Amino acid sequence: MTGAGNENNSEKKKRAEELFEKGKQLENDERYEEAVNLFDEALNLDHENDAIWSEKADALVLLGIIYTTDPRFFKEACHSIEKALRINKNNAKALNNKGYILHRRNQNAEGLQFIEQAIQADPTYADAWDNKANALSALGEIDKALEAYDQAIKADPDYPSPYCNKGVLFTRIDRDKESLEWFDKALQKKPGYANALLWKGVALSNLGEYEKALELLSKYHTMRPQNKDGLIYLGFTTADLHRYAEANEYFNSVLKIDPKNVSARWGKVYTEKSRKLEYEYQEKLNKFQVNLIGAGQTLIDDSIKRLGEFYGEFDTGFKYALIKFVIQFILGIGIFFGGIVLYTTGTTALLSAIVSTTGGVTFIHSLIRSSPYAIMKNRTDFSQWMIAYTYWIHTLIDANKQVAQQSCTGAGDWEKIKNVHKDLWNLSKNTIYIIEECCESNKPLDLKKLKMAEGVTEPQEKK
Repeated sequence: MTGAGNENNSEKKKRAEELFEKGKQLENDERYEEAVNLFDEALNLDHENDAIWSEKADALVLLGIIYTTDPRFFKEACHSIEKALRINKNNAKALNNKGYILHRRNQNAEGLQFIEQAIQADPTYADAWDNKANALSALGEIDKALEAYDQAIKADPDYPSPYCNKGVLFTRIDRDKESLEWFDKALQKKPGYANALLWKGVALSNLGEYEKALELLSKYHTMRPQNKDGLIYLGFTTADLHRYAEANEYFNSVLKIDPKNVSARWGKVYTEKSRKLEYEYQEKLNKFQVNLIGAGQTLIDDSIKRLGEFYGEFDTGFKYALIKFVIQFILGIGIFFGGIVLYTTGTTALLSAIVSTTGGVTFIHSLIRSSPYAIMKNRTDFSQWMIAYTYWIHTLIDANKQVAQQSCTGAGDWEKIKNVHKDLWNLSKNTIYIIEECCESNKPLDLKKLKMAEGVTEPQEKK
């Protein structure tokens, strides 16, 4: 009878061990509730197995992390931990989870003691090193926390949690760019790792990359729709994307679960303030845009007037140069041929006198050759047509100064005023082209062409 009883007991333990292994596999697949059910079945067959009790506690802790508003999971986990420690006071997993629960309750110093006991029981226990780092981080021991994360990674290089938690620490001390590397490492170890998706999204949001952040936070929300942290970070990110109604929906979802949640309440205040600030900003921007376009139009009109005045001076100078050319050309040709006549008639004395006179040869040469160059010089004289170009440069500088001054008040927006800047620049180039064309063709300056700059936007009435 005793032999039959022992055999029956052995079969139960064997069956319990099989259920235990299946439960651990389900736990690895993040099917925690199913895992707990199998652990319960295993405990019905082997009630004094501390390993099963501690593993059940582990699955319950993970459920408590996911369903942050349901205290039932952590309460049941504590019961399972005590059962495991009663059977085996050195059960590393039970000690580690007890320390972790105390850490979550902000009892970090006390929790750290149990985690240290877990490490003493199993120095290669990566999760214990990871939780030690979490507790040290909460106590402000940043350097020691980083060392503990490295110990966790050394203990189990394929375990994604310490990579992710190290990134979380960097995010919390405003080293978001550095944190991204660690979240990526965690995702390499375990693609789709929920915590890494959440915190990488938070880091990207902190860096202002809201669209990328939203993509990751949405994935996390799909995986864990009831998690308050995911909902809250989605709320702040959508608010930063000016999607205020959507942000309020996320915050309201949190408040339905936890009516006293401070982060969700603040999120609603933040959303409303952001909405009002955006409206005020848009009002200022509209006024600024209208004023800037009006100022630009005034500059254009004034410049056309000044170019007209310049053309009057230019036209007069051009006519003077033409008359000078005719006189110099006739005089030069006359003297040149007169010299030839004197030479052929033998009257060389007069020719010698003219040639020997200081500058005589140069004078004759310049009369014939320099008049066309005088015209060309007048046509391409930078001192004249560059007046227009210089004036337009100052016009553009003035416009840029207005932009800079407005930007200092927070109302500048390059996308809103760049068309005005472009119009001023185009008109500047158009002006130079028309003046050069006038010089080359000797035709009067057509002021109508100066109004052909495209893209000038008329001030719009506010709707």
